Amino acid sequence: MAIPAMSDSDPRLQLLSPRFIGTVITAVAVLALDALTPLGLTISLLQVLLIWITSLWANPRQIILIGALCLVFTVLGFWWSPRDGTESWVAAGNLLLSVGAVLAIANTGWRRSTAEQDRLRAAEELVRSQAEIKVLTGLLPICASCKKIRDDSGNWETIETYITRHSEA
Repeated sequence: MAIPAMSDSDPRLQLLSPRFIGTVITAVAVLALDALTPLGLTISLLQVLLIWITSLWANPRQIILIGALCLVFTVLGFWWSPRDGTESWVAAGNLLLSVGAVLAIANTGWRRSTAEQDRLRAAEELVRSQAEIKVLTGLLPICASCKKIRDDSGNWETIETYITRHSEA
């Protein structure tokens, strides 16, 4: 059984990119740091920074995956952090701020990336359309009785001949 070839646009290949793998490893390292530090320190803000950096280079699917990973790791870091007597409402407030920031940045990055892809798709379609369409410009001198068109050299030719020679029709 043959293994299908993967193209650059294949989502499986995009998830194996060095940037994506490096981002996942960094998120795990931040989770480990967050789990080892006392609850009062807001190490989870590093997850916020990580999703922000990811939103600058990743495609929408990668942004969603890294955003979900940072969100889960932020909550896990909160649960696993050793308690040091810091007021729990401060720690919970920091958690909510971090979760909100991760969600907001992931949403904004996803929308930006999707809009950029749509813009590129529209630009490609415009170039393709311009290549397919050849427009006749200027005024055409047409005889009122025989309906022939006078060309640049002054000769009269049928409409069909003129259009065939001057367009891709």
